[in-house]
Amino acid sequence: FKYTSASADYGTGFTFDHAGIDATNMAAGGTLFDISWTQHSTIRDVSILNPYNIFKEEGGAANLVEDMVVLGLRGTGFEFWGDASNCGTNNPSVSLASCNKRADLLRLSRVNMNGASGHVARCVYWHDFAQSLQLSNTICESAAIGLQIDCAKSQGNNGEACPDFGRFYDPEFEDCTLCMKISDAQDLEGHGGYMLGQGTASVNVVQVVNTNFSAPATASAQGSYAEAFRWIGGRFGNSGGSIM
Repeated sequence: FKYTSASADYGTGFTFDHAGIDATNMAAGGTLFDISWTQHSTIRDVSILNPYNIFKEEGGAANLVEDMVVLGLRGTGFEFWGDASNCGTNNPSVSLASCNKRADLLRLSRVNMNGASGHVARCVYWHDFAQSLQLSNTICESAAIGLQIDCAKSQGNNGEACPDFGRFYDPEFEDCTLCMKISDAQDLEGHGGYMLGQGTASVNVVQVVNTNFSAPATASAQGSYAEAFRWIGGRFGNSGGSIM
């Protein structure tokens, strides 16, 4: 299902609901929903069997996925990203605030994903110039990676053009090889939920690092934005090494 607008032009959205999808025979590496460059879309009440990749959104804004059940995920569940390569320090004539390739506000609510055997899936991948990812009561079981967040150095701006303002409410990442793999992100906050690794197969349950953007401010890059990780409540455990 491909519903996209032109690159860097946020088109109107759509609604897709009350459906069941058997993706057992889809092409390896395929994606069920591509809604890049759209806004105000809703995907609701959908059950999916054995997909590779479920959803991708480059650019776009204010989209919602809720009440989805996925069994046998073989690739990436949700990929959400933007691009700052033509704005900010990469192109001073276009400010970050005016950058039309930024992605903004994806909400996943009551999405339940169960990975295929072998711990091969990645449930959520959020990267580069995209802000405001909200997970509410979202479940990821038996995946290689539950939540991955990162930012390429090519985004520039000392990390300001990296993922920021993530809010995670009562998520469940269980039996994951690595529940959260986070680098070069700003202002992430979690409330409750639990993260349980895969036992001895999990070196850590949570990794939070600065890779590209921890340098001091310069005249062209104002401040370090790889900062601010807060988690309030919740339970973490079941790793072969240090939990965090």
